[in-house]
Amino acid sequence: MTVEELYTMLTGTGLSVAYGSFQEPKEPPFITYQFLMSNDLVADGRNYAKVGRWQVELYTSKKDIASEQAVEAVLEDLVYTKYEYWIDEEKMFQVVYEFETLMEVEKMANNKVIYGLKNVHVAFRTDTSGTPTWGTPIHIPGAVNFAPSPEGESSTFYADDGPYFKVNTNNGYTADLEMALIPDGVMATMMGWTIDDNGMLVEDANAMPKPFALMGQVSGDVKNRRFVYYNCTANRSEPAHATKGETLEPTTTTLSITILPIEVGGQMIVKGVIEPTETNAAIYNAFFDRVTVPGATPATVDKSVLNATIALAQTLEGDTTEYKTESLAALSTALTAAETVYANASATQKQVNDADAALKAAILALEPIA
Repeated sequence: MTVEELYTMLTGTGLSVAYGSFQEPKEPPFITYQFLMSNDLVADGRNYAKVGRWQVELYTSKKDIASEQAVEAVLEDLVYTKYEYWIDEEKMFQVVYEFETLMEVEKMANNKVIYGLKNVHVAFRTDTSGTPTWGTPIHIPGAVNFAPSPEGESSTFYADDGPYFKVNTNNGYTADLEMALIPDGVMATMMGWTIDDNGMLVEDANAMPKPFALMGQVSGDVKNRRFVYYNCTANRSEPAHATKGETLEPTTTTLSITILPIEVGGQMIVKGVIEPTETNAAIYNAFFDRVTVPGATPATVDKSVLNATIALAQTLEGDTTEYKTESLAALSTALTAAETVYANASATQKQVNDADAALKAAILALEPIA
């Protein structure tokens, strides 16, 4: 991220923004920002990947939740630390956000570094035998850490007084997946447990875990990378709870996962990793819509329902004699978004379905003139 890019991002708050300070006195609320220090990754005997620490300061004359929310909305894809101070001499609140980003890097075709973890999904196996199939991936928010460890052995055959042949066996991985919280519905399916009529998650001692594919995304300095582990089973987690002290420490959930090879199309596979290219946009964009196996072709996207909804919305959009202006404005916004998705050749079925649902909701929300 460059100084200019951060400036553009912060102007999205609608507040006045300056690097360092304003040249003239400014009435709050306003924002200043500046570069604090570097925390570069050192590799190959040099500063290989430049990481910068930034400070964004919001100044308000009173406790201004709306302005704070505006700042936090534009910083939502960053991990920040937040502080608040009262400046008595200026009679202003100062809210400080500190965070790190990759700085501008030399233009390369491939990533130099990868980092982060998000967009964790699970897709449960739906087959009972034969060719493996998976259900629709379920997004689990709150990804914290994923740490797989390879499983397998290496053996060497000796001949002619030396190592003659070496073989490595791939038995998959064992992994720990740490999440902020795993929804009860997902946990019940994953572990074979039940949820009773009272909504209580019941651990069944005789339950059999259900295999699933684990999917997720890491970031790169050039492009993001998405991954899928095809044949996973989860072991029971070790829940730990502690009393609340002076500081609030959220409790996370860590699942121990076994990842085994699985036969797909005559090939024993364990995982797949994909980055976007000029030729795989449809597959990459739809990666979390279904489990992508080697050699997959893009799924046919059906836009017929969305097209019909757009046609209906177009007949209603300008009817100011029947509907209130505010609700027509909301319909117009939803219609523009739907038309954009419809025209996008790379739109996924989920994007099409979501656009259709949003447009239908705007139609149903039209307010007749009394």
